[in-house]
Amino acid sequence: MRNFFKYYRNALVWAFLILVLCTMPVKGIVTFKLIDLISFDKLAHMGLFAIQFWFLAIAHLKQYVFSYKRSAVGIRAFTITVLYGGFIELLQGYVLSGRTMDIMDMLANIIGAIIGWLVFFYFKQRAKKIN
Repeated sequence: MRNFFKYYRNALVWAFLILVLCTMPVKGIVTFKLIDLISFDKLAHMGLFAIQFWFLAIAHLKQYVFSYKRSAVGIRAFTITVLYGGFIELLQGYVLSGRTMDIMDMLANIIGAIIGWLVFFYFKQRAKKIN
């Protein structure tokens, strides 16, 4: 169990940060648009979930207790990240008052996970070339 927290600490802390940020009341949050189609909120979702993917993928690679977790790292991290994003949206829609479930937020979460996957894949390929 100690090894689990050793490798997944960053992913768990980041998941908690996402939970706190996504469940905050929206009254005091300033909403402005960078351009009409992409709001700051959606960019924040993309960034949060790209980083969540990164932390999960790195944790899967570093741990050695369960060797099966090192195979198909991208698929595992993507699935966990997207499911967590869906959980957050369901929590907003059905449990929290003052928050609403938004399909565009979920889409931004998925795009963020894809961005995280692409960045991870780029660095993984780069590391292979160096070695």
